[in-house]
Amino acid sequence: IRRLSILRAQGGPGGADLEVGVVGENVDLLRQQAERVSSYVKTIPGVYDVRHDMEAGKLEYQYMLNEHGRQLGLTQQQLANAVRTGFLGLEVTQVNWRDKSIPVRLIYPEAIREGSMPLTSLPITLNDGRVVYLGEVATVEKGRGYNSISRRDLERLATITADVDDKITTPDQVIERIGNEFAAFSDEMPGYRLMFLGQKKEAAESMAGMKQAGLIALVLIFFILSALFRSLLDPLVVMFAIPFGLIGVIIGHVLFGLHLQFLSLIGFLALSGIVVNDSLILVEFARRMRCEGMDRLDALVEAGRVRIRPIMLTTITTFLGVSPLIFFSSGQTAFLSPMAISLGFGLLFATGLILVALPCFYLIADDMRCLSYRAFGKTY
Repeated sequence: IRRLSILRAQGGPGGADLEVGVVGENVDLLRQQAERVSSYVKTIPGVYDVRHDMEAGKLEYQYMLNEHGRQLGLTQQQLANAVRTGFLGLEVTQVNWRDKSIPVRLIYPEAIREGSMPLTSLPITLNDGRVVYLGEVATVEKGRGYNSISRRDLERLATITADVDDKITTPDQVIERIGNEFAAFSDEMPGYRLMFLGQKKEAAESMAGMKQAGLIALVLIFFILSALFRSLLDPLVVMFAIPFGLIGVIIGHVLFGLHLQFLSLIGFLALSGIVVNDSLILVEFARRMRCEGMDRLDALVEAGRVRIRPIMLTTITTFLGVSPLIFFSSGQTAFLSPMAISLGFGLLFATGLILVALPCFYLIADDMRCLSYRAFGKTY
């Protein structure tokens, strides 16, 4: 047994944590460089199950047509067809027996097929009917080929894969170390280069999509709130609650010893909608009280007193809903834990800051509104 991996069914993204590609043309050099890179990766703490896809495959015989074979009119393709036919057999006729048609195949003797006779003694029939032996018309070498040769964008690629213990290090940190170690790789090996695949590539693509989705979400939230409040400052006050949740997200990941990852950002994106709803409840009620003639400080105090119950109920029920994923996730649900931590702990901390800090931002925005009215005769 060359390598034994014990796996269990789990949910979440598939594939190795780390994938590094070596790109080049010569297969043998690709294997040498794949061995070189994988040997270094094995020395990095927290990285295990390092392997590459250029490992030697099964024992095989490689034969190449020689000059004598060319003089006899043979081609490499004819030689390959003759050897393949001899081992796999050629159907020459069919025999009818008991109303059944049985194919009759012409095939090499068992001694040749089982390897007890040398491969050089394989008979090859020429076009004129003469029989020669493989050793006369071809050079036969014993070796090991490759199980597969991958290509990416029409270039040959050797892939080194590994898993990473996230309690010790992260794929990003490992990739940084590899990049520093092989910074001059292309200069040392002209025509060859390293490329980072796997989680690094997927994370970069996912982050690009996440940034775009987050920006669109913020713009939509701002325009919807602007239409609701008919103001430009009040939507900003409501949206100030979004960064509050980020504090809880970071603290939650630190408490559980996890790194921020893509699912953490998805949880934070979902959290943004909830904290905006909580702050909207508070600001809208304060605006209503002011429209009824109440002083702004009294309006904020009354909004906090009346709206604290629905805000706290939203927070508590949401946190209890995701708590099984936070505290008891395992097996197929373990990969969802970072998302639940972002949502649960982010909401806990954001709620406290909404009740305490958001009224301060509201007062600052109100002062800016007053200054704008005095300077330009209009409010925003």
